Amino acid sequence: MINKFYKTIHNKFSIYFRFIFFLRYLFGLFALAIILFLLIPTFFNYEQRVGVFKDYLIKNYDFKVLKYEKIKFNSFPIPFIELQNVSINQDSLPEELTVKKLKIYPKLLSIYNYKNFQTHKIILKESNIILETYNLKFFVKKIINQKNNLYFDNLNIKI
Repeated sequence: MINKFYKTIHNKFSIYFRFIFFLRYLFGLFALAIILFLLIPTFFNYEQRVGVFKDYLIKNYDFKVLKYEKIKFNSFPIPFIELQNVSINQDSLPEELTVKKLKIYPKLLSIYNYKNFQTHKIILKESNIILETYNLKFFVKKIINQKNNLYFDNLNIKI
């Protein structure tokens, strides 16, 4: 009796069970592909691509990167490129903006395509700037009127 019941279940529903077991391998393959897609850029040499990031910052944010200490790519939890100890100059201001960490969050397809590099947002962590009083209004207006997402974390302005 148990044998007949076992045979009827496997004869009627074996097609569905095989499909479900096939999906298990398919989901595993997709998860592996996504993880590899995000991990492979960590092995790239970003010193060669720093010109792309500098040009992008000049074109979209009016930030001219004068010097930086180190550049690296982090893929998890969200892929971002981090420049450490950066000195930034705006064309309109004579003062330098020093940033401890500049994080650039590229769009997902821009991780590999540097010809059309685009970002979601840029975060400036632990920023310091010394401004004259007449430049403060201009600096604040320029930052507020940015079309792109620009965030400051611990901005220190000395007047």
